[in-house]
Order: sequence, then C-alpha cells, then structure tokens
Amino acid sequence: MMTEDTHIKIYDTAPWVQHTADGKETEFTYPFEIFKDGDLEVFIGQTPHNSGFRVTGAGKPLGDRVIFDTPPAAGTVLTFRRDLPIERTHDPDFNIINDDLDRMTAQIQQVALEARRGLKLSPTDRNKTLTLPLRDERAGKMLGFDDAGNPSTAVSFEDISQADQRAQDAQAARVAAQKAQRAAETALRDAETIGDQATNASQQAQQYRTEAQTARDETRAALQDARNAATATKTEAETGTDNSKLMTPLRVKQAVNARLATKTEAETGTDNVKLMTPLRVKQAILQHQVPAGTIIAWASADRPVGYFHCNGARLKRENYPDLFAAIGTTFGAGDGRTTFLLPDLRGEFLRGWDKGRGVDPYRVFGSLQYDEIKSHRHLRYLYDFGTGRGNGNNPWSAGMQGDRSGESPQWTGPHGGSETRPRNIAIMFCIKY
Repeated sequence: MMTEDTHIKIYDTAPWVQHTADGKETEFTYPFEIFKDGDLEVFIGQTPHNSGFRVTGAGKPLGDRVIFDTPPAAGTVLTFRRDLPIERTHDPDFNIINDDLDRMTAQIQQVALEARRGLKLSPTDRNKTLTLPLRDERAGKMLGFDDAGNPSTAVSFEDISQADQRAQDAQAARVAAQKAQRAAETALRDAETIGDQATNASQQAQQYRTEAQTARDETRAALQDARNAATATKTEAETGTDNSKLMTPLRVKQAVNARLATKTEAETGTDNVKLMTPLRVKQAILQHQVPAGTIIAWASADRPVGYFHCNGARLKRENYPDLFAAIGTTFGAGDGRTTFLLPDLRGEFLRGWDKGRGVDPYRVFGSLQYDEIKSHRHLRYLYDFGTGRGNGNNPWSAGMQGDRSGESPQWTGPHGGSETRPRNIAIMFCIKY
C-alpha cells in the first residue's frame, strides 16, 4: 500500500503510446503512470503479449520503460497502454482511498482514451444511438448509413467486389472509346472549318465543368455525413466524379452511355466532351460526305449503309428528320401527319427538272411523266400497173410497166414493243437518309 509520502500523482497524459522497432533497441518508454507491472498491456504488432519482456516504473509518476529480452523485429509497431481492472479491493482508509481515487482517475483516463478511439456521435447529432444491426444481418456486409443517418448493412463484400469488377470493365470501355475518339479526330482533320464552333463548345463545356465541380464540392460539404450511402444515383454515375459510391450494372451502363455521343451529336460534330464509337465515327463521316436526300445509282441489289431503296416506302417523320427536312411530302404525304413517302424509281428513268428553261415546260418538281413518242407519221403508196403489181415496198421494181392511175395511199401497221426506250442496264436507285 502506498502512503502519502509514496503516493503517485496522475498527470494529464494519455495512457497509450506507440513505438516502431528498429531491430536493435530493446528498451522503450511509456510516459504514464501504472500501479503495478500487470497494469501495462503490451502489443507486438496486433498481438498482445505477457512474456518476453519486463516492465519498470510501476508506482512512479510519468512511467518508465519496457525492456524486451530480444530486440523486436525492425518495422514492428509496439503499442503500450494502461489496462486497469474496474474493481475495489480495500477497506476505507485515507491512504487507500487516496490510492483508489488515483486508480479511478487513471481508469477514467483509460476509459476516455477508449472513447476517443471509438465511433461516436457528434454532440449536436439528433440521433441518440448508433446501435449496430443484428449479427446475422451484418455478417459479410459493409457498414454504412441510410438516409436517416442510422447504421445500415445493405451492401455485401461480394457486391463491392462485383462493383469493382464492373468499374474496371467500364474503365476498359472508356479506354476503347478514347482510342475510337482519337481515330475519329484523325479521320475528321478535313473538317477544320468547324474549329471555331468546336472551340466555343469546348469553352462552354469547360464552364459547365467548372460550375459542375463547384456544385459537387458544395454537395460533398453538405453531404459529408452521408458519404457511405450504398448506391450512386443516375446523375452521380453519369457525372463520374464520386469515388465513394457503389455502382449497379444499370448505373455503369448509364455512366458509359452518358459519355458516348449520340448519332445527332456525332453528325453535328460540335461536342468536345463526348466519346465516339466506331459506328458514330462512320455516321459522322457519312453525314459530312453526302447530304440527306441525295439519290445515287447503286450497282448492287443490297442498299448501302445510310441509304434506302427508292421504292416508295412509307417512313415515320420523327425517325428520319434529316430526310424529311430534305424531301418533305414531294413524293407522298403518307398519313398526312406522322409519315411521308420515298420516291418510287423502280423501272423509271430520271430527268433533270426544267425549272424555267422551257425544254420540258410546266413540270412540277418530283412529278411523274409517262412515256411518249414525239408526234410524227409514215405514209406509203400502193400502185396498180395493169399487167404488173407493185408490192408497196418497191413500187418501181425492175421490169414492171404500166400507168400509175391506180395508186392509193395507205398507212403502215403498228410495230414494236410496249414502250419506247433506249438501250439500258437495270441498277438500283438509293436515297440518303
């Protein structure tokens, strides 16, 4: 038992300390008070030990040393902390009470250290508890917090592993998309005339990114307590800047799609942020090469990509806005509201629109003109020569004599096929959409 003369003081020192061994030293200090050697808990790495060392300084203010029999391995973290049993073993006595008060102070320091190292609520938090879910509910799950700030275990480690794999797949897709974008940039060097528009779009996109970054920073500050929420929203997935949320397959798909250019964006060629797939690159090239409504003679029975057969088909206006804007209802209005017709050029020759020249006057653009032969006629004569007869084909045949008093005009009979046409070869007329 300690007397007033031997009584130690409990200083305001945290009863916990760590050292990193260098493989040579055997002595390490602890700067807090213990009452007996067994009050000091010694960890080598993560494992507590009760042998292989000795403790000095029990009952002394500000502690002393732990002396190991052999030097701990270099790089090993050594942890010393005071661990007092919560008990009272003496009858009332001034010195004993004083010792017990010292012990209680030390125990309180120990409890305060453990409390500071534990998870706890802010003094201003409205929640009253952080009670964990039941063991079966939290087994194999990641601890997080729901929208109300309560502990939640909605996500398993398997889900996290799968999400990480999906993120890696998404990264690989982004790398492939970036390669495609570089190929598109090489293929579209001849489109430098749209550079000013691209620069303006890039500057505007940069402004949007700056504003978005500011908004994200403000959102992160406001939602700091909810960073462990389980699943990313669609906006967060498409923005792609939050590194704390988990991604479902749908969110990964939405994030990738948000980075890929649409057909319209690829053909417009003003967006400097989106990525291009090989299909989009091809569509962009075709869009800038041939305008919608262009008719070509195609030497194949199968139409090329981006073209329709000129077969009078009915199309939806909303599905092919570029083609509808080019030809409108010139070749048929469809249902008059939502559809329109393609020109039907099967079995037809094309003729340049007169448009005021006078060679083919009074024609309406896109109108059909039926077959026709320019007005003319043929006349033949049949003669009666008395003893000889003309045959109509060679009326002045050698040896035929007589007068021509019996001549009579007569029209020739019809000859030929069902139409008038030049020599030709059948090919396919196609229209760009």
